[in-house]
Amino acid sequence: MNIYRKLLFPIILFMVLQVTAQQREKRVPVYVDSAMAVPAAALSKKKLIPPSTEFKLVNPRNRGINQVVPGKGFPRTADPTRQAFKGEIPGKAPQLSFDAAVTGSTPSDPTGAAGPNHYVNAWNSAFSIFDKSGNRIVELASLASLGGEFTNEDLGDPIIAYDEFADRFLITQFSDTPESFLLAISRGPNPVTDGWYTYRFTTNGALPDYPKISIWHDGYYITTNKNSRTANTSQVVYVLERDAILQGQTAQIVGFPLPGIRTNGFYSPA
Repeated sequence: MNIYRKLLFPIILFMVLQVTAQQREKRVPVYVDSAMAVPAAALSKKKLIPPSTEFKLVNPRNRGINQVVPGKGFPRTADPTRQAFKGEIPGKAPQLSFDAAVTGSTPSDPTGAAGPNHYVNAWNSAFSIFDKSGNRIVELASLASLGGEFTNEDLGDPIIAYDEFADRFLITQFSDTPESFLLAISRGPNPVTDGWYTYRFTTNGALPDYPKISIWHDGYYITTNKNSRTANTSQVVYVLERDAILQGQTAQIVGFPLPGIRTNGFYSPA
């Protein structure tokens, strides 16, 4: 009888671990929605909206607070790991250097991506486009100039990405009317003349702050700073249906939580 009891515990433990593993493998999204594409015309100099001259200032009390960060200052005694003499790291000088944008907004949130023939850059809350020689070919313009779902939208926090597998440019920003991602994807490799597909993906009542985007073969993956108190159960990581977006079709968005995450308010998954 004692032998059976000794065998029973590892058998039960094995069954519990198997069920737990299966539950993890079958994790499903906690949020599913879709959005229709709204086409937008090619960029036209006549239709470009000048960027706002208002300087955005977010969390002004944070400016200059962290003069000393605990654990990051110089040691009071000699640091045995400190290099006594400056060395030289061989490298090449940049082939091209130019100012893409100047702004007084805080944070300025600069972002940009380069393709074979263009460099698209953005900041709070505008964008411009350069050729690969550093010549500006689309002047500074509000993000609202993209049209479609971006019309009258310039809340900011933009992200620029280049999908090298499809030879397309992506421009995103967030919106609070309602809370959502706005995504514009060029309809071809030329972000100036090929026009755009634009989308509004709602995020279920919470602003998708501080978005970061990654490109994969089966989707555009986005992480956010949202629902910080319930990030282990609420949707905070999203996947957009890449194949449908590239074709300008109705595309799905699915959202997942981050089980086990602990935050102290602002957080930045990636």
